[in-house]
This record gives sequence, C-alpha cells and structure tokens, in this order.
Amino acid sequence: MKLVFGVLMALSVATFASAEILSVKNNSVEISDSSNPYIAQVVLVVPRHYPLKVVQEDGEYFKVSDFMGREGWVDKAAIEAGRTVVVKVGQGNIRKGPGTEQELLFRANRGVVFKVLERKDDWLKVEHQSKRVGWISRSLVWGNG
Repeated sequence: MKLVFGVLMALSVATFASAEILSVKNNSVEISDSSNPYIAQVVLVVPRHYPLKVVQEDGEYFKVSDFMGREGWVDKAAIEAGRTVVVKVGQGNIRKGPGTEQELLFRANRGVVFKVLERKDDWLKVEHQSKRVGWISRSLVWGNG
C-alpha cells in the first residue's frame, strides 16, 4: 500500500512539474506533430510571446498545448519562462486602469498575445507588441499572468 501511494505521489509531482507555462522567445515558432525532426510535420505556427503549457518532455523537445487545447512538439530552445497571456474570449476590453469602471482604451480579439507587466488583484497590466499598454481582466485571458 505504501509503495502504491509513493508511486502515485511521484507521478502526480512529475505531472505537476511538467504543467508549466512558457512563452515563445523567437519572432515565431513552428509546432510539429512529432519530437523527431526527421519525420515531423508543422501543424501550427505561433507568434513571439505566445504562451504554451508544457505537457511532456522528450530530449530536446517539449510537447505543448495552447489555450484552445491544440497540441504539438516544440524545440526547448525556442521557448522560455515569461509572463505572457493570450485573449481567450471573442473580444477583450483593454482599459486605462484595473476595473470595469476605467476608460476603455481598445479591444483585443481572441488569440491576441500580450506581455504581462504587472498584476493587481484580478487585473493584469499588459503590453501588446505594438507597444500599446492597458489593463485586462484575468478572466478574459489564458497563460502565465
């Protein structure tokens, strides 16, 4: 019984450790259907700062998933730790400050990626690659915010 419990604990710790969210560090990265570069086919290309959840590791590659549940393999060298999020709803409001009473600056469509600059309660101060900055509710995004 103790052995079974120990094995289950080790598996749960390994699963938790690999569920880290990392960000694309290059301008874009190709996600492939295999960790074998000789047979891999590109299934998705994602932009810089795109958050990816690590679900498995195989040598120099991570198996990752995104906010839509799409999975594939990426070279470990192409991603890094970073606080980034992607809009997971149809359209998210970016505001002047943290709160729905704050002035609306602009809207971001589903799939738009932001770097996280600051967190205040359930709000994130974010920056788009265009250098536009504002606040978005954490409930509207997925990633490492």
